[in-house]
Amino acid sequence: MIQRAALYIRVSTDKQEDLSPDAQRRLLIDYADKHEIAIEEDYIFLENGISGKKAEKRPQFQRMIAAAKQKPRPFDVILVWKFSRFARNQEESIVYKSMLRKKCGIDIVSISEPIIDGPFGSLIERIIEWMDEYYSIRLSGEVMRGMTENAMRGNIQWVLPFGYCTDANNQPVPVPEEAKIVQEIFSRFVSGESMYGISKDIAQRGILTKRKKPFTKNMVKYILKNETYIGTYIWNKPSGDKTIRIEKAFEPIISSDLFDTAHEKLKKLATGPQIRPSETYGHWLSGLLKCSNCGGTLVVHHNIIAGKRYGSFQCNNYCKSNCDISHSISTAKAEAALFDSLQNIIDTGFVSFQRVSSNSSRDTFANLQMQIKQIEAKEKRARDAYLAGIDSIEDYKASKKQLEEEKMKIKKQVDKISTPDPEVDKKEMLKRIYDINTFLRCENVSIPEKSNAVRSIIQKIVYDKSNKELIFYYYLAK
Repeated sequence: MIQRAALYIRVSTDKQEDLSPDAQRRLLIDYADKHEIAIEEDYIFLENGISGKKAEKRPQFQRMIAAAKQKPRPFDVILVWKFSRFARNQEESIVYKSMLRKKCGIDIVSISEPIIDGPFGSLIERIIEWMDEYYSIRLSGEVMRGMTENAMRGNIQWVLPFGYCTDANNQPVPVPEEAKIVQEIFSRFVSGESMYGISKDIAQRGILTKRKKPFTKNMVKYILKNETYIGTYIWNKPSGDKTIRIEKAFEPIISSDLFDTAHEKLKKLATGPQIRPSETYGHWLSGLLKCSNCGGTLVVHHNIIAGKRYGSFQCNNYCKSNCDISHSISTAKAEAALFDSLQNIIDTGFVSFQRVSSNSSRDTFANLQMQIKQIEAKEKRARDAYLAGIDSIEDYKASKKQLEEEKMKIKKQVDKISTPDPEVDKKEMLKRIYDINTFLRCENVSIPEKSNAVRSIIQKIVYDKSNKELIFYYYLAK
């Protein structure tokens, strides 16, 4: 009976001294012909430029193993040029060989390392595996030492980021057109634009990354965090102790001051409340409308009817079956209700609103309120621990006193924020409402611009479905 074989061909890198994929394939096919072994094209598995240390990172190897597990088995033997092509990790090599031979009835044959049958042959195979793994470890160490020495000389050994290329001496130099985009990204971000908005605008202009892909928010964030743009050479950063860092190693694209400003803003965004960019909303009232039944946000949906585009809001929890009352309202009705509310305030001069301190942004005010809620949650946990017998009465009293003091300090900050002059605040609130009402009615105003304008005076809009009315919660941020 003619044996059927699969071929597994692997090279780690293009510069490796081992045989090329074509050479390995030719030798394996010659071996199969001489030993009357049949080969199907579907069972020739090629890995090019992939290390043999971890099987999970070799997709063709995994595909071969999956094929070998089929019933009936599609081939009887796996031919490799050397056992090191199969694996350089002895532990994985033993596991996979044992599984293939014992459970699948499939042998693994190295055409350049013939192994005799019996215990002595198994010993020789183990020795070869040990040598392969030792070679891999030794080679890895030599490569790391060479790269470290290269890095200490300031030589580039990674793909340079967007904005740079290498000159004849393998040193980074700015690419003028790309450098302008990098400078634009930093300037716009520091000026207050969101990463999403910046990336969307750049992508719409047809500008591509080094990998010829459209710009994304993550790409903009990567650029803003990358010290390469201030001329700093960094190699092997994740390793910590072995990191090589050389400042002012090459021409920067942006100044250190601009980079530091952007970096500080990134840190504040990471630690502060995560606010969704207005550019991502499907409608300029998205995120403001709330369900009167469950408090959930009303999300916008669009439909095409008779060639016309219609929009409506619906409770997100209702869409997910977590709210039992529908709160559907058309976008047209929501917009009309907002304009009616604004015009009514302008006509009557009466407005009910909450004041947010001039010493704090709206985010800071919300953050203080959140801190109070967190302390109240800690107070509840301390009380529960006392009632459960975990803490003594002395521990509970001490914790309670400390938490009350913390809460009092935060409340004082809130009170300090809320010291309004009612008449002055009212005049300013009315002026802002008048200005925003005028602005919203202008032509050619974008969704993000409308969204930001409305959010500057309205905290939320609750849709009371039972009374079919929208309740507007205005605020004044001074």
